[in-house]
Amino acid sequence: MSTMKLALITLLFIAVSPTFASGAEEEKKDPKGVDRGPKEITYDSRSLIINGKRELLFSGSVHYPRSPPEMWPHIIDKARRGGINVIQTYIFWNIHEPVKGKFKVDPEYDFVKFIQLCQDKGMYVTLRIGPFIQAEWNHGGLPYWLREVPGIIFRSNNDGFKTLMQNYVNTVIKMCTDAKLFGPQGGPIILAQIENEYNHIQRAYKEDGDKYVQWAANLAVSTNVGVPWIMCKQTDAPDPVINACNGRHCGDTFTGPNKPYKPFLWTENWTAQYRVFGDPPSQRSAEDIAFSVARFFSKNGSLVNYYMYYGGTNFGRTSSGFSTTRYYDEAPLDEFGLQREPKWTHLRDVHKALSLCRQALFGAESVITKINQHHETIVFEKKDSHLCTAFITNNHTKNAATIRFRDTDYFLPPRSISILPDCKTVVFNTQNIASQHNSRNFKKAKDSNNFNWEVFTESIPDAKDIPVSLNVPIELYKLVKDTTDYAWYTTSVQLGPEDLPTKNDISTVLRVLCLGHSLHAFVNGEYIGSNHGTHEEKTFVFQKTVTFKVGVNSIAFLGNIIGLPDSGAYMEHRYAGPKSIFILGLNSGKIDLTRNGWGTKVGIQGEEYAVFTEEGSKKVQWQPVQGTGKLLSWYKTTFTTPEGKDPVAIRMTGMGKGIIWVNGKSIGRHWMSFLSPLGTPTQSEYHIPRTYLNPKDNLLVIFEEEQANPNQIEIVTVERDTVCSIITENHPPNVNSWAAKAGKFQAVVEKPWPTATVTCPVYKTIKAVEFASFGDPTGFCGEFVMGKCDAPATKQIIEQQCMGKNTCSIPLEAQTFTQGKDPCPDLSKTLAIQDSGAYMEHRYAGPKSIFILGLNSGKIDLTRNGWGTKVGIQGEEYAVFTEEGSKKVQWQPVQGTGKLLSWYKTTFTTPEGKDPVAIRMTGMGKGIIWVNGKSIGRHWMSFLSPLGTPTQSEYHIPRTYLNPKDNLLVIFEEEQANPNQIEIVTVERDTVCSIITENHPPNVNSWAAKAGKFQAVVEKPWPTATVTCPVYKTIKAVEFASFGDPTGFCGEFVMGKCDAPATKQIIEQQCMGKNTCSIPLEAQTFTQGKDPCPDLSKTLAIQVKCAF
Repeated sequence: MSTMKLALITLLFIAVSPTFASGAEEEKKDPKGVDRGPKEITYDSRSLIINGKRELLFSGSVHYPRSPPEMWPHIIDKARRGGINVIQTYIFWNIHEPVKGKFKVDPEYDFVKFIQLCQDKGMYVTLRIGPFIQAEWNHGGLPYWLREVPGIIFRSNNDGFKTLMQNYVNTVIKMCTDAKLFGPQGGPIILAQIENEYNHIQRAYKEDGDKYVQWAANLAVSTNVGVPWIMCKQTDAPDPVINACNGRHCGDTFTGPNKPYKPFLWTENWTAQYRVFGDPPSQRSAEDIAFSVARFFSKNGSLVNYYMYYGGTNFGRTSSGFSTTRYYDEAPLDEFGLQREPKWTHLRDVHKALSLCRQALFGAESVITKINQHHETIVFEKKDSHLCTAFITNNHTKNAATIRFRDTDYFLPPRSISILPDCKTVVFNTQNIASQHNSRNFKKAKDSNNFNWEVFTESIPDAKDIPVSLNVPIELYKLVKDTTDYAWYTTSVQLGPEDLPTKNDISTVLRVLCLGHSLHAFVNGEYIGSNHGTHEEKTFVFQKTVTFKVGVNSIAFLGNIIGLPDSGAYMEHRYAGPKSIFILGLNSGKIDLTRNGWGTKVGIQGEEYAVFTEEGSKKVQWQPVQGTGKLLSWYKTTFTTPEGKDPVAIRMTGMGKGIIWVNGKSIGRHWMSFLSPLGTPTQSEYHIPRTYLNPKDNLLVIFEEEQANPNQIEIVTVERDTVCSIITENHPPNVNSWAAKAGKFQAVVEKPWPTATVTCPVYKTIKAVEFASFGDPTGFCGEFVMGKCDAPATKQIIEQQCMGKNTCSIPLEAQTFTQGKDPCPDLSKTLAIQDSGAYMEHRYAGPKSIFILGLNSGKIDLTRNGWGTKVGIQGEEYAVFTEEGSKKVQWQPVQGTGKLLSWYKTTFTTPEGKDPVAIRMTGMGKGIIWVNGKSIGRHWMSFLSPLGTPTQSEYHIPRTYLNPKDNLLVIFEEEQANPNQIEIVTVERDTVCSIITENHPPNVNSWAAKAGKFQAVVEKPWPTATVTCPVYKTIKAVEFASFGDPTGFCGEFVMGKCDAPATKQIIEQQCMGKNTCSIPLEAQTFTQGKDPCPDLSKTLAIQVKCAF
């Protein structure tokens, strides 16, 4: 066995599962001895019924493609030990039928084997067939080729889609029935799901949506597999399909089944929030999840599924648009299959507590008693029997409460539920963490980082390399057909000397409107820049100044997809790639290159040669890496597999964006340069399953889109070896102190105590007790600090009982630690305290613990070293932001970048006119701004958004704060900054546009209600284009006007093929010099009897400029 460290006494216990679930009794069975007899599965309003027995079902989502098959047994084992008795999985259509008509099951995606393994481990299975699954999976699980079926509309009453969906469903059902996987055949599948969260988009399809739901339900039921079918988030699920809930708090948000004879089922209880590149860290607490579960079962719920229980990894290109490679890492089992504490154990304990209530939950009726707005009790009790279970709820999010129930007072922390299986004894409170905590560490592998990096760089094509084949750039999804993330677009444009600007202050600009997801641009073989969208807004504008030459100029774009969309209506009509391309700033005017003629090439050279494989890597010439490399480069090296059994990962420090391969297998996309709002990458470490590795000489190949340096990359191992416990004397005894035997609730220990238990991974033992205190310790796991009270024998006692063991349990009995000499008898003791963050009045800020590390003498704790304090800073004390206060200090001229914590002072004249005034804080960091003694607020320019820009750059200076001249401007700046870049600016919205079509309804002002009657107030209502300037400005110029088929948007309108030539003149005649101007969209006004395109429905686009 290898070893681990024990950071503090831990409250943990291996749960004894209910008789129908996992647990000690189940674990003694030989996996081959699992009951494989036929199961009759029915339901009523209370629960599913399996062979005549009601079941409490605790389910966990585990997706077979998100981990290699070698990890499946360990993940399912840990789920079973966590009290899970059902595994839920989707079937992923696009990995099984990537080519139409060729359904396949590769070994790493063998869902039949996965389901059989679940049964071998004593688990039931919920099969979510889809075919649409969302799941943050590429294209929501739908194969790309569906897009190319003529006339298809996904997930609607569309014959083409329904035919293909039916073929797919029947194929999956046949494979499962052939393998005898359904319950009536002796298999583990007890539930099946058709479709997924269709209510979200149903209204978009109107009647066809309603018909599709009914058709999908009929299809499911017609399979006759003998298990109930469900639809999640589908309030109108047709009989006999059960509508189930998805969400965080279905105990309160679910309106319930749509028929009184259907059970309350919860298909997705989100254990975290899936993350996309650019996201900051997020989590959902174990306490909140446990509360939601207890709440749901107290409201007659009988099945909860954790989505996800284990998230795993989006290997290769399987993630949906912008989703990270790591999936639901905050689940009870993290990406690497390690138990995340306290979440794993706390949920295991709530399963145990609910299982102790099983007989009452199913054998008694519930009575809800509302005590007040925040407090209630729910009691399941059967008269003239011992059956009685109570749930006491404090739903107040801030305040703890003492609630009196049946002549006994029960203390409940905020937002918590206490579970009393016998209506007397609290065996579990959702807010009291009686389980161990741990933290994940990434350790640089000792012998795995002796890299010898080599590089191969892609060549940049031009129009000669990729001849013109299309008039306009083809849509990117359609071009690559989900075979790669990359495609080249090339064109060329000839410019003469008369086209190029001659003034130094005018530059030519290349502007691209791109529908997503990212774009690299090259002109004449030189890189000019990149841009990308986000998960929320895939579309972006790329715009860079470019120095064009006289003659032929080559333009090349590398378009990039970061996963296909996975949700929403009309997915088949989602697009990506460059849509419109312009050159601006030429003497000859704007050039529209959109229809210039384009060449395209799918994929990049390294993919074509498969340089990420041993054989393919020999097809190109590699060079030694020397510092930072060029864009679009492939990096290659080998490494030795780290020793031991801990999971392995690669930390991608120094890299930008691309894809990683190990021994020819892609472990997913990396994107280190897309920083979260915290200024750090969303994901830095990427999982390398040990099953992908050889003992040594592992081939590591990385495609990198950006300039990067692979010498900072590290191979690391992953462990959770620091384990902590946080428990008080006020905690209830461990839930495992009780059992339900012969239908009766009873203690299984002589005297139940709050119990601290520490458990290591199966192949490790406790090697060191780093901290132990019984008294009033403070801090958190990894940073505990002794309080004023401590039983001195605590650490020695823990060492004696725990050292060398894999697991260790210690009842929290005061006499054990105080040994008759209580150092603080009036104090309720704690084995460590971790702030819960519940009370606003108890929220704190400022330094909490201070250490000096790395000294020869060891770590020095300065927390209690003695500290002086002073409120405020000197400039505030003198009020240097006022005329009078500014005279109290000595000011110096600014010379370049200043020091930290500096005050800057100047004066300025108020801008002319009436436009609003602002200050642009370029060059500054963080601080506060004053104008004439009044603070206009805090500035923070250095805290960049995910786009790499400040969240706010301009700060409003109300004109009422200003004098005509000599306005005093004072800035307190915390960081090194240069105020010479600051600008006073005016703010205007003087470019005004209107775009309207003949299909628009007439303006709403064309009607009124007069004398109680609705009537038109104009002779003939027309669609009307209106432009209005600010009240003190008038229209000075008509910059664009077209009646025909113009395209573009405000500021970027473009003439189409059809235009009524008199349009601009008519608009100028009617609008110039006015503050507001309305033009009815009457064709005759613009065509004057000469319609240039009579069969076309026309559009009127107007752009005007306002001025004083």
